[in-house]
Amino acid sequence: MKTLLILAGSLCATTYAGAQEIAPVKTTFEDMEVVLNQAGFESYAYDLSSFLEGDTRYDVAIRIKEYDGGKELDNDRVFHLGPTRMLLNDIPEEYRAEIPDSVMLDSERGILRESGRLVLGRYPSGVDSVARWVFHLENGSRGSSRIDLKAVVTSGNSPFYGYESRPFVKSGFESGKFIPLIFFGSMWYDAQYGIFRFCGESEIDPDLTTGMIVKQVPHFYVLGVEFTAKQGATE
Repeated sequence: MKTLLILAGSLCATTYAGAQEIAPVKTTFEDMEVVLNQAGFESYAYDLSSFLEGDTRYDVAIRIKEYDGGKELDNDRVFHLGPTRMLLNDIPEEYRAEIPDSVMLDSERGILRESGRLVLGRYPSGVDSVARWVFHLENGSRGSSRIDLKAVVTSGNSPFYGYESRPFVKSGFESGKFIPLIFFGSMWYDAQYGIFRFCGESEIDPDLTTGMIVKQVPHFYVLGVEFTAKQGATE
C-alpha cells in the first residue's frame, strides 16, 4: 500500500510539472483586427508617396462602378478628394494673407500640405441591404458612400445578403485612368451543397474576365481611384 501511494504521488508530480500553460498576453492591434473583420469592419491602405516626387500634382477621385449579371451599369459614382499636393495659390487670394507660415509644409515653395496615403474602409450600416464605405486622403478630404446590396433568393429560404471584398492585382498608372482597387461582391449559392460561397482567387484580375469569383458573383461593385494631372505645378 505504501509503495502504491508513493508511485501515485510520483505520477501526479510528473503530470503537474509537464502540464501545458495558457499565459495571458496584451492584445495587439492585429488581434483586434480579427474581431473587427468578423464584425464587418475592414480597411485597405495605399502608399501615394511616389506621386509626391517631382513637380506634377494630381487630383484624386474615388470612382465606384456597379455590375449586375456580369454587365456594367451606367451609374458610376465619383468622389473628389482633392490634390496630392495643395499650394497656397489654391486658396482664394483674399484669404492667403491669413495663413501663417507655421501651418505650411514648405512656405518657401508655397506648399500647404501633401497627401501620401489613401485609405478605403467599410463598416456595418446596421441594415442588411446596405453597406457603407468611407474614403480618406491623408491631409485632405474624406468621403463616404451608401452601397445598396442585392439579396440572393433561394427556394425555401429567406433573402440572403452576404458580401465580401478582394483586392485587385496591381495595375499600371496613367493620368486620368481608372485604377481598380477593391472588388466588393455578393456571395453565391451552391445548390449542390446547400451553402453560400465566396471562394477562389485572393486577388482579382483588373480585366474582370478570369477567375472563379468574377464568374460566379451575381452582383458586385468595383471601387477604384483616378489620378488626373493638375494644371499648375509646384512653384
